[in-house]
Parts: sequence; structure tokens; C-alpha cells
Amino acid sequence: MKKLLLLAIVLAALAAAPPVRARLGAPIAAVVTRVAPLFGDVASPLLRFLARREEAVIRDGLVREREAGRPLPPPARFEAWLRRNVVAARGGRDPWGTPYRLARSPDGLAVESAGADRRFDTPDDVRTTVPQ
Repeated sequence: MKKLLLLAIVLAALAAAPPVRARLGAPIAAVVTRVAPLFGDVASPLLRFLARREEAVIRDGLVREREAGRPLPPPARFEAWLRRNVVAARGGRDPWGTPYRLARSPDGLAVESAGADRRFDTPDDVRTTVPQ
């Protein structure tokens, strides 16, 4: 079991490196997501790390859209936009299986994961702000 946890950590670290993420990010994320539930709460920091990395990729995609002069997707069409524009192992869903959400925030927009409890607007949510 320790070997599986170590493997999951190594795969997540590799997925965070930009050149590796470009080639292997989706397959690595799929493996980590499948293996993590076997470890219960021990895997929670790993899944949060993975959600933050994925949110950074999503944020960068939104910034590129804006810089190209294209409108950002409305929140109701965000999941479809993710599937079309961002390589994601789980089709626009976070490591816990909940769709990522695009929400208004005091700073503009935020990409959000519902976190381990799979409910938005709770303390375990993972959030990345999209710069204005």
C-alpha cells in the first residue's frame, strides 16, 4: 500500500511539471484519481494538489481566450467549454468527480472545485482566481 501511495505522489509531481503535463497530464491524472480513493483521507492532500494544478491549466486557458479577443464562456456552458478547450482526464470534472465551476468572485472570476465533500461554498473548496 505504501508503494501505491508513493507511486501516486510521484505521478502527481510529474503531472505538475509543464513539459510532462503537456504530454502525460491526462493519463497521470486518471491514474491518480483512480488510485487515491484506496487511501482515504491520506490521499486528500494529493487530490487537492491535483485540483489546484488542473485549475491553473483551466485559468491559463481562460486567459488565452480573453487575450485572443474571444468571450469567456458563461457559467452555464463552462463544462462544455472545458471539454472542448482544455485537455482534462475526467471531462471537466475535479479529482472527486464534481464538475469544475466558473463563478463570479470579488476579484472577477474564479475556477472552483467543490472539494472532497462534493458541495460548493464549503471550507474544503479549491479556488483559483482568473486575473482581470
